[in-house]
Amino acid sequence: MAMKLVEHWENLGTYLDLPDYKLKEISVDLAHKGTPRQRSGMIDCWLRYDTSPSWEKLCKALDQIDERRLACEIHAIVRET
Repeated sequence: MAMKLVEHWENLGTYLDLPDYKLKEISVDLAHKGTPRQRSGMIDCWLRYDTSPSWEKLCKALDQIDERRLACEIHAIVRET
């Protein structure tokens, strides 16, 4: 989806309350695979780490890193379902 637009995946991970050491692990372990893989690795980690991940949390974190358009797109999709 449009998550590919988020270049600052570490900032997003911070707002999703992932610990710094996890973000560092993702950064180092997936550096050779590039930003898209690091970004998806961060989302995978968040889904496993957070006890109740939600679209609402993701939208709020996106809004906090100035990805309001993407947050609105996700919010609109979630409302339709």
